[in-house]
Amino acid sequence: MPKNRTALRVVLAICGIVVTLVVGAIAVDTLEDRQRTLAFEGSVRVFQTDFPLGQSRTDIIATLHSNDHAKVLRIWYGKDYECVKIQVSDGRVGYLISGESGFYNLSGR
Repeated sequence: MPKNRTALRVVLAICGIVVTLVVGAIAVDTLEDRQRTLAFEGSVRVFQTDFPLGQSRTDIIATLHSNDHAKVLRIWYGKDYECVKIQVSDGRVGYLISGESGFYNLSGR
């Protein structure tokens, strides 16, 4: 019986280390994303959802201009696109999608 308990402790310790590493990696990635800044060129549309891509979009929640500011919450990349989850100045959360939103530049990192 003591061998089984020792094996269980080892397995639980390994699982704990793996979970800690995964959560830590996600936290670091999110923090790096939030340190990025946005600059807008012309009018940039902010969408309510991040999908569907490539279809006619009617879920525009805001239009941002070169003097507007938005907080970057998360960035992810798909096969042929970049998606930026942002919070606009009035607190609403939306998405910029490369090729569909307009022109924006991410800096930092």
